[in-house]
Amino acid sequence: MKNYKLTNRDIAENFNNIDYHLMISHFKSAFAYWIIYQNPYGSNGVEKAVDAYGKYLTKTFPDKDTVVKMTYDEIKKFVSEDTFHSISEIAELNATKGDFICLGALSRNVFFMILREHITQPL
Repeated sequence: MKNYKLTNRDIAENFNNIDYHLMISHFKSAFAYWIIYQNPYGSNGVEKAVDAYGKYLTKTFPDKDTVVKMTYDEIKKFVSEDTFHSISEIAELNATKGDFICLGALSRNVFFMILREHITQPL
């Protein structure tokens, strides 16, 4: 059995010029996954952040069934570190002294999870 890999570098170099068809669930689920995975306290206290991110996304996705065509760069803006800092409930998770969630790492992980899923299992 042969193992296959689709690395972040592969995605950045080979899949940066195609259109992606995404739904709000792609963003929210990747965000929820990574925010829980990276949170030193597990799922404790992340519900507010996930809800706030969902509200932010409704500006582009009016309902859960809406499919939006997006470019690589447009997706990157939706999950950028700056976007996460602009949502107070998410920024708070980065402000904790000691244990915190790195919003740069969160941004990168969410971004590549969304793209990897779409590349390997498109709508």
